[in-house]
Amino acid sequence: MEVSQVNDEIRKYKLAGSVKGTITSKLIYTMLNDLADINGEVQISITRMSKTLKISEQAIRRSLNALENKGYIKIQNMYHSDGGNAANKYIIK
Repeated sequence: MEVSQVNDEIRKYKLAGSVKGTITSKLIYTMLNDLADINGEVQISITRMSKTLKISEQAIRRSLNALENKGYIKIQNMYHSDGGNAANKYIIK
């Protein structure tokens, strides 16, 4: 791995370390950052995050709400064309 790649990886962990909250919140914030597009947006279900990280859906919800309350992310509810719920969109601030 080149020095620039190592530095990029270190920046990612420094960013996670700067998040005020639980280790779960830091892990979720890092995941959202990794998955976000160029606009800082990612649409992913709580179920998928839960299964990927092997963390309960309740813990995921608590951490997402804490991240939003502390201003790290914005949670945008999304809906299918028929009005049913879709996976939320998360916007990194």
